[in-house]
Amino acid sequence: MDTRPIAARQPIFDAHERVFGYELLFRSGFENCFTGTNGDLATSRVLDALMLENLETLWHRERAFINFTSNALLNGLATLLPPRTLTVEILENVKPDPPVVAACLKLRKLGYQIALDDVTSLGRQEAFLDLANFVKVDFSLTDDKRQREIAHRLRQRNVKLMAEKVQTSEQFKQAASWGYHYFQGFFFCEPQVISAREIPAFKVSYLQLLQAVYRSALDFREIERTLRQDVALSYRLLRYLNSPLFGFRAEIRSLRQAISLLGEQCLRRWVVLLSTMMLASDKPEELLVTSLTRARFCELLSARLAGRDDVADFFLVGLFSLIDTMLDRPMEEVLQGIDLASEIKVALLGGHNLHRQIYQCVLALEQADWKTLAERSGNLGLNDQFVARCYLQAIEWANEVLSQQAPSTPSTGQPSTLPKA
Repeated sequence: MDTRPIAARQPIFDAHERVFGYELLFRSGFENCFTGTNGDLATSRVLDALMLENLETLWHRERAFINFTSNALLNGLATLLPPRTLTVEILENVKPDPPVVAACLKLRKLGYQIALDDVTSLGRQEAFLDLANFVKVDFSLTDDKRQREIAHRLRQRNVKLMAEKVQTSEQFKQAASWGYHYFQGFFFCEPQVISAREIPAFKVSYLQLLQAVYRSALDFREIERTLRQDVALSYRLLRYLNSPLFGFRAEIRSLRQAISLLGEQCLRRWVVLLSTMMLASDKPEELLVTSLTRARFCELLSARLAGRDDVADFFLVGLFSLIDTMLDRPMEEVLQGIDLASEIKVALLGGHNLHRQIYQCVLALEQADWKTLAERSGNLGLNDQFVARCYLQAIEWANEVLSQQAPSTPSTGQPSTLPKA
């Protein structure tokens, strides 16, 4: 029996836009994932090993922030996860009754950290403040005045402030200036479009490479010449090909050998993937993580709905979904310079087709919009467990791809000397 929970994860950043942790959001609540509807904690123990293995994929190496109800706190569900990993989020509707406060105090003594979730005013959760390591202020339900006021009142306390539901870079910068330490929301996906801004030279070269691999007839010599001009991209390609992702028996030592082994379809996929990674090299790493996860997720979801040769287009929908942010250019302008299939462009520009429907499933899950996800996936005939399995596999794949990255090497744009074929 497949017991994967239907869950999404949302990144939490520090002031430098580095991932500090992930909030895990469950369709039926974390409590129900383990106890079912009957509240029988003993029954849940049978599922622990498999469930926790799946959850570890979601938070990877970072901290996990998970919401807890009063019953979950009283039943000790937090102790299913190690204290070095888990931050217990106390929901805004949890009353500070003595048994609940005692349960939280016990968790603190065991080494768990505690966050107050969806805070809009401090009065309602005053009793929890002495136990809290984090206070998460809901920026969608508070105005500037309240956000500053809460920051000012907590300045003298030993607590870290977190701004959640931050949707724009302006909100992010403003919150940081008021003393907020951590930030949650989709502000990192927003392109910073400035009129007349030139695309950096190193990004232009990757755009040119993308154009080259999407011509109807691939010119392998041209692609090899282009790859040779960029040390970082060539090194990464050879590194990937010699990794367990491919499993070639003999070591691949040259670009020409790599090109001949990969073939047209696989070469196009990996050059596009690596070029996209380089385009995002000056952006928060989570932007790349999200792009890779979306790409693989779209590909896996489409497997039951499209032909075998068509899934590559769904992969590209996810991979290019944030290219406007990578280039700080409007999506329509970016896509004009790349000869992608019309179905991909229609999906990325908000049109109506199967590619867009699958992409909307991905967005709904990212945002934990369970109602929309159920509608979209139901219309496509995709059940919950299939969607959950694809999401976990997509995250695993993205983590594996990123784990093969070489240390960042700046691209000078000058021809480089690589081993000859």
